[in-house]
Amino acid sequence: MDTVIKNYPEQMKVGRKQSYKNLALYPLFSTYSVGLEYLMLDDALNENLIEMVEKDSDGSVPELREELRQKY
Repeated sequence: MDTVIKNYPEQMKVGRKQSYKNLALYPLFSTYSVGLEYLMLDDALNENLIEMVEKDSDGSVPELREELRQKY
């Protein structure tokens, strides 16, 4: 993790200001890449890694939560 923190600012560039009303934003760009692995929701569901269940059956609008079945 220390390497990521040290190397990232070296490759960072500040983009031009973007503003809307009283908000100004300066985007940060970097070519640094960490090769993270992740799954999309559909892939995790298809591989039975998670299950979608209702949080509460008494509500008029069901809320869903995901339950992790196993660590991958």
